[in-house]
Amino acid sequence: MPRREQYVPPKVPKGMTAEEFHAARSVGTTEAGRVLGCHPDTVRKLVADGKLAGYRVGTDVRVRVAELLRYVGVVTGAREDR
Repeated sequence: MPRREQYVPPKVPKGMTAEEFHAARSVGTTEAGRVLGCHPDTVRKLVADGKLAGYRVGTDVRVRVAELLRYVGVVTGAREDR
């Protein structure tokens, strides 16, 4: 049986906090759906309707983590100026 490679998390670039680094990451519709508590197709529809900012990479739709956090704040009524 082949040996599995151990997962090594990405290093945070110098001059950037861990929060900034992870907020700049982008995720696919499956992970975005997990964050939002909905189906990946719903994430695609939110992006297509312009309610959630996202972008295409080939046939895949990607969403930045910072945008997911902004959207969750808007939907739950959390203020962005805190």
